[in-house]
Order: sequence, then C-alpha cells, then structure tokens
Amino acid sequence: MPGFVALMLATTSLLFIIPFILLSHVQAHSNRLAIPHFGGGNAHIVRPLYSTGDIVVADYDATSAPYFADPGGSADATAAIQTALNDCSDGGGGTVWLAAGQYKVTGSIIIPPHCTLRGDWRNPDAGSGSYGTVILANVASGSETDPGLFRISGSAGVNGLTIYYPNQSIANPTPYPYTIEILGRLLNEDGYMLGSVKHITLLNSYRGISAGARATHEMHTIDTVKGTVLVVGMYLQDSADVDETENVTLNNNYWASIDASVSNQRPARSDLDAWTRANGTGLKMGGLEWDRFANLSFSDYQIGIDIVQQSRMTLSVSMFGISVFNSNIALRIDGNYLNPNQGIQIANSTLQANQGTHPIAVQVGDTSNSSILFNGVTIGGGAETAVQLTGQDLLEFQNCTFDNWSGPYAITASRGSVVVQGSSFSPTLSGGKKGLNLQSGLSSASLLGNSYTGGSLYDNSSSATVAVQDSGFSFVNSGISSYTFALQPHPDSNNFYDVESSPYNAHGDGSTDDTGSIQNALNDAGNAGGGTVYLPAAIYAIRGHLSVPGNVELRGADSMPHRTTLLNGGRATGTILFAYEGRSSSTADTDPALITLNGTNAGVRGIGIHYPEQANDSASNIVAYPWSIRGNGTGVYVYDVSLSNAYEAVDFARYPTNGHIIHDVNGFALEEGVRVGQSNEGWVENSVFNLNAWARTGGLPNSLDENTTMFPVAGTYSRAHETAYEATSGAQNEHWMGAFSYGSQTGFVVDSDANVTAINSGSDGSPNTVYISNTGGNGASFLNLLGCGCGLNGVGVHLSGGTTHMFNVSTEVSYNLALLIEGGSYTVQGGMFSNSLAMVTGGNGILAGNWFKDGGTQVTVSNSGTYANLWGNIGNGGFTYTFTNGAPILITGNIPR
Repeated sequence: MPGFVALMLATTSLLFIIPFILLSHVQAHSNRLAIPHFGGGNAHIVRPLYSTGDIVVADYDATSAPYFADPGGSADATAAIQTALNDCSDGGGGTVWLAAGQYKVTGSIIIPPHCTLRGDWRNPDAGSGSYGTVILANVASGSETDPGLFRISGSAGVNGLTIYYPNQSIANPTPYPYTIEILGRLLNEDGYMLGSVKHITLLNSYRGISAGARATHEMHTIDTVKGTVLVVGMYLQDSADVDETENVTLNNNYWASIDASVSNQRPARSDLDAWTRANGTGLKMGGLEWDRFANLSFSDYQIGIDIVQQSRMTLSVSMFGISVFNSNIALRIDGNYLNPNQGIQIANSTLQANQGTHPIAVQVGDTSNSSILFNGVTIGGGAETAVQLTGQDLLEFQNCTFDNWSGPYAITASRGSVVVQGSSFSPTLSGGKKGLNLQSGLSSASLLGNSYTGGSLYDNSSSATVAVQDSGFSFVNSGISSYTFALQPHPDSNNFYDVESSPYNAHGDGSTDDTGSIQNALNDAGNAGGGTVYLPAAIYAIRGHLSVPGNVELRGADSMPHRTTLLNGGRATGTILFAYEGRSSSTADTDPALITLNGTNAGVRGIGIHYPEQANDSASNIVAYPWSIRGNGTGVYVYDVSLSNAYEAVDFARYPTNGHIIHDVNGFALEEGVRVGQSNEGWVENSVFNLNAWARTGGLPNSLDENTTMFPVAGTYSRAHETAYEATSGAQNEHWMGAFSYGSQTGFVVDSDANVTAINSGSDGSPNTVYISNTGGNGASFLNLLGCGCGLNGVGVHLSGGTTHMFNVSTEVSYNLALLIEGGSYTVQGGMFSNSLAMVTGGNGILAGNWFKDGGTQVTVSNSGTYANLWGNIGNGGFTYTFTNGAPILITGNIPR
C-alpha cells in the first residue's frame, strides 16, 4: 500500500485515522539506515503560462496518465491529485504539476513529505483573465477544527494555486474550515517541520491559513499570499521556533473584482467591507517563538492583528513592514500572552483604525510585564485613540508618528510604562487635543525629544515618575524604510539533464560514487551554455567534489524549504548528497568545497547534504571537512538547501561573489554557517542554523539522538566554535533578513570593512549574540534583534569598533554582560535586556530607551575618552549607573520601572 496515505479517504471524518496509519508505517521502517531509491516519476521542465522566479521541474503530472485530473472543472479531481501526491512521496519526493485549468476538489488533500503541489499562478495584481491553476472547492461547510482543504505535512508545500469556493455568498456566508492547514504533529514527526505555502490566491475563503492550530509545529513558511478572507485570514499558533511569514496581502478587492473566467458574480466591495469590518480578523496568533514577519497588509478587518491565548509557550515575534488599514482595532494585545523577556518588536509599519465604535489603533491590556517596542511606526489613521495601555507592559515608541486621532489624546496609559522618544505628533495640539494622558496607576514615563506644535504635549494625573524634555537630543532614525526580497535566480536556458538517465546513469543508492556521473552532466550543461542538472529524489554518494559552471543550476527534488531527513517511513528522502571528501583535513578551510558554484549565475537548489562519517560519539572527536558550498562568480546563489551536519556550510567570501543570494538555507554547521565577503551587494534571507538538524534526520548514518547525544556532542562543539553568520572583508551592501541560529558560539559577526543591514535576526542558545569588531563606512545596522544567552557566560552585544546602529533589541537569560562596548560609534536605541547588565569602556554613542530588568548597577561607563549618552533608559527599581575613571557624565530622562 502507499507509504503515506493507505487509502483514498472518501469522508473527512476518516482523515483522523491517518496519524495512526502513518505511525505504524514509520515504526516498521525505523531501523532503516541505507535507503533505496524508489523512483517512479518522469522529471521534466514545464513551461507555465505565467512567469515564475524559478525553472519549474515536474516529477509527476496530475493531468496525465495514470491520474487524469480533469482541468475542465467537471469531474472530481480530488482522488487524482491525491494519488499523484502519494506516488510522489512514495517515490522519494518531488513536484506534482497541476497545469492551468479548473479542478473540482470535494475533500481534503494531504501534501505528503518532501512533496510540492505546484500550479500555474497569475499574480492577481498583475494582468487579467485566467488565474492559471484554479481549485474549485466544492466542499461541505465546517468549523475551524475540521480538516482543511489542503493539509501540509513536513518538508512539503503548495505553490501557485488560486482557490475559489463556488457556493460562498456574502449575503449569507457559509462557514468553511481553513483553506490551508500546516499540520504540525497531527501527523507525528512527518508533519512537524517546514510546511510551506507560496504564491497562493484565496479568492473568497471563509478561513484562510492555519499553522499549528491543533498541534505544535516548527519553521513554517508563508510567502506571497493574496486574497479575500472573511473571518480569519491567518491563525498561527504553537510554534517551537522561527517561522517566517512574509509578503501577504489580504483585502476584499480580490473577490470584488473576481475574473469572469471563474465567476460572473462579483459581490459589491461595500458589502464585503461591511461584513469583514464587523466580523473579521486579519492575523490571529499566539504561542509563537521568535517568529519573523515582513511585508504584511490587512485591510477592512474588525481587528487587524490579534494576540490570543497560547497553547504552550508565550509569544515573541519580530515584525517589519506591517500595514493595517480601515480597522476598528489595528493591533490588540490582551491577557497574559507575551514572553516576558522578549515580547514584540514592530518596525517600519502603519497601524490605522478608523472604523466602527471607538476605534483604537493599538490596544494593550496584556499583563505579562513584557515590552512592545515600536520603531518607525505610524499609528492612528483616524482612530479615536491611537494607543490605549491598560496592561502591565512597557510600550516604547522610537521615531514613531502619531497621526490623525479624533479623540482628546493620542495615547492613554493607566498602567505599565510608556516611553516616547524622537517621535512626532502631527496634528496641532490644543487644550482639547493632546499627545498623552498619563493616568492614575501608571508606573513611569519618559518623553524625550518629541516633535509637536501647539499646546501642551500631555496631561498627568498619575503619581508616576515622568521625565520630559523636548530638545537637546539626536535620536537616530534607522534609515531602513522598506525591504524587497531578492528576486529568485535561475538559469536563462531550459536545457535539462537528469543525472539518472543515460548517458549519466547516476545510481542514487547512497553508496556507489556518483561524483563522476553528476559532474559529467554539469559539464555538458556548461558546454551547452547553461541549464538545469536535476538529481531526482534519492541519496547520492559524492566521494569527490562538484563544480557547477556558470548559468547552470544543480537542482534537487525539494522545491520548498526542507530538512535533510527521511520521512514517510523512509520512502520520502528528497535529494540528499552524502559527502565524504576531505575528512579530517588540516587545510579544510581552503580545500575544494563539496560544491563550487564556479561562474556567473551558477546555483544550487533543492538538495540536502549529510556527512555520514562525521563523528557522533563525542565533541572531542569532531573532525574538519571542507566547505559544503563555495561561490566564485557574480550572481551565485544557494536556494532551499538543507545541511544536517556540515562543518562549514556556505563560503561566499574566498572569491568574489557580487550580487550573491543565500535564501532558505537551513540545518546545522559545526564551525561556520555563512561567510560573505568580496561582493558589492548580497542577500542572506530566511536562513536558520540549529543543532537539532543533526538529530532530526530520520535515521541517516551517524546522526545524533535528540535526547541523549545532541547537546553533549553537537552543542558542546558548536557553542565553542560556530559562527553562524559572518560578514568580512569586501562585503558591501549586505541585506540580511530573517537570519537565525541556535547553539552557535556567536550568532552574528561583522568585521573588516563589511557593511550590513540586518532585519528580524536572532540567536538563541548561544553564548554571544552579536560581535562587531569593525565595519565599513556605512556600518552595521540591526533592526529587530532577539538574543538568548542561556547562562553560557557570553556577551549579548559586543561592539569594539566601526559604526553600529541597533534598534528594537531584546535579550533574555543571563550573559556575563548584556552589552559590552569597547569602541566605535554606536546607537543602541529601544531595547529590553531581561538579564545581565551593560559595560561601556570606549567609543562614542547613545544608549536610549533601553529597559534593564536586572537590578544592580545597570550601566557602567569608564575611561575619559568614553562618551556614552544615557537617554531615557529604564531600570527595574530605578535606573542605576556609574561613570568612572574620568568618563563624562551624560544622562537625561532615565526612569524607574
């Protein structure tokens, strides 16, 4: 029987037996280490009607024999699509192609491990006419706990679908379950990690996308989703780490302007707006750990973003480029739902509330004793009150704009603390319109360097400590106005080379050396001017090394973010390279890499890499290997690549790599994750290094046990050696978005003349979060930074030279020092340091609006040449500082908490 789904389920109720079927199958194969190649697909390039960022490689075609899914929308296509997906996973994984057309789907479809259901997608904001691949959801109504239309397991996803519910009506809306579910552990470990949703249009969903709603999950990706969703756009819950949600736009125009190729009946935009403004929520989330959000837009919802009760852990998130328009409440945070040591970071966003009764842009009743850090956010948009604080948190506004509130005050605060620094109040103030109302019960407030015209900035009926000074400050603007993700690279040729076909005949059995077969295909592609060299799902032994010529992509079967792991009882492998060469080399750093991208626009995509001979018994027995991937050329790229136990992962510094892209690289590296240099511009996006990748391989050779050997072996070594991300000599104009590490010695290093802008970054379980020894003239800027020292005797942020600007910084669990500043020019503006203190022994800069939750002397400044401006900082029990050894005393507006 098929390995992933034992039989095609005719009713939704039967879907609940899947975990038990799957569990028994996994147990039956749990001792398998060497995995045979099952095969069964017919890989080929397809040419979609609409442009894509990648070359589309299809392993299975759901409209062809033996599946024959009907693209005309008449016959039920559910079984055909599901069968193709099952065959794909049982054959190792890959892509099931669903060509442009309309497909009638009458029940839930499960996307099994290492598989992608790929359609032809027209961006609904570009062009007109057919949307490409359209799913007609002819399904029964249901609740939020009923199975969704598409149910995504681990290392799997949907890409390029437009989904429409023919029986939905705005006059009498029909409740449906979520259109797309990322399942998490509802499918045991097969569903746990890396479910993905990309390039999706939801024309008229009742509920849109859920992730972790009913079970813990980890590392989901939601990217480029557009549509109209009536009641809940996205519900994200119970994540164990670092999901990424980006480029999402939800508003009612998509249904109101639906193309006639799908329906001739367009509901009035005004009817849609009235319904969602009374009933809808754009984003509902709770229990997320270190999640990253970028470029989200929600319009015409009652609540734009709602923080709700967690299932397991309290919430900590970093948000950039968030827009909420025409809401009653743009952001609501009630209950006791935030991580008290990390909280929420929001930057470069717009939060508007102007609908319904008593609209409030930001409403905070949370009692977590956490922080909500705003930087460069415009708040109001016609709200009666821009910000209402009734909870026990600290709200901080750096370089924010409060615009167009209709009530008497932009901000009202009756508990907690409020910090407003370097911000502006755009209407002219008067006796009936003021910036703040500081009410009885408030703990403290610092109002420094704000811009306004007219009357008094605030009223104060509290007994709180309030520091106010309008001038004399030079608060720094981040200078980061927006972020555009790098365009997907790909070869400009459709030449296609399948390494398992003649004349290459790669074995893919995990033991026979396939180096020569794959290199021959790469050489042929290079000689032909470019193309795709495809490695179907299998395990390939590489006992030498590979060189990818210019304009050639070395391509594996995984077309979504994935882990190097065996799933579906060992049948679903994806494409894995077993790397052998260079074990224990004394010159590993300069030896030829496993894969060298050797020419302009050379790339690698969709593979996993595992070192089956790396020692797994003791950290002292770990040996060096050469880099897994090295770049040498303009526009080289690494996309959707996973490494389970690399020694050094990606080197884009040894040779020039102008315009490089590193996107969705995840896994584990013992010594170094990513090193960039010698480039005029580069991107490192949505990449994660976590030592658990070596344990969660599904039984690959020399893996670790998560409960017994993972921390003693991998953790001991990496916490003493690993630099997760380094920008070094010649790295200019580096864009880092969503970079994360767990278990490294140092998360982020900037040195030499490198210039970096990093957004939504984090390093957990690592002694040191950031070390900057020097920079180029443009410096290093970190916006939305999370760190956890985990009591490992390190330093949170260590600055010894160059120019550094940091905004919205939150760290937790003790370091030796939360901040150590020895030199350079710096700004650390807007932060929460939940454990440990700060020492400044050199340099010239600003510490402003930083909350130190530990008692004691929170900031020590020493030496006569050290200039540290302490402006509007916050200390539990009182902000305590000392200036010694001739350091000039530069303090203003600091407050207790």
